[in-house]
Amino acid sequence: MIQQKKRVVLYFPHLANPRFRYTASKDLLPLSVLAIAGIPEREGYEVVIIDGNLYPAQEAHRLLVEACEGALCYGTTSILGYQITDGLHATQRVKAMHPDLPTITGGWFPSVAPEQLLASRAYDSGCLRQVEITFAEFVRPCAAVPSPDDLPGLAHPPRRPPPCP
Repeated sequence: MIQQKKRVVLYFPHLANPRFRYTASKDLLPLSVLAIAGIPEREGYEVVIIDGNLYPAQEAHRLLVEACEGALCYGTTSILGYQITDGLHATQRVKAMHPDLPTITGGWFPSVAPEQLLASRAYDSGCLRQVEITFAEFVRPCAAVPSPDDLPGLAHPPRRPPPCP
C-alpha cells in the first residue's frame, strides 16, 4: 500500500488589485512562500503552492480551495497593500469550504499588526517572528493532532466570551 504524504497548502496572494488593470509580472517568484516551504518539504510533507498572480482571482481561489481538500493546514503571506485583501478573501473561501482546516498567515503585516488581521477570524494563527521556523513548528503539531495554540511566535484571535445564560 502506498502511503500518501500529508499536504501543506500555501497561497501567494495577488500583489495588485486587478480593478486598476495592473498585473504583477508573471516571472516574479513567490519567494516568501517558497522560503517557508523548505522545512516541511524536507521533513516529508507534500507542499502545494498556488501563486495567485498567475491566475485571475476567482480561478486562483478555486484552485486553492481544491488543493485544500484533505490538506493538513493552509498558510498565506501578507506584506502590505492588496496582498492583505486578496489573502483574506482567499482564506475566507478556504474556510467556507474547509472550516476545520488550520489556517495561518505570516509576513510584515501580521507581524506588525496581528490584532487587525486576526480580528477577521479567517486565520487561526499569525506568525510574529522568523516565519520559516515558526511555520515548520505550526505544521508539526497539525500533523500530530495536538493544537499548535501554545507555540511561541504565534498570535491567535481573541477568544469569544461564552454566551450569556
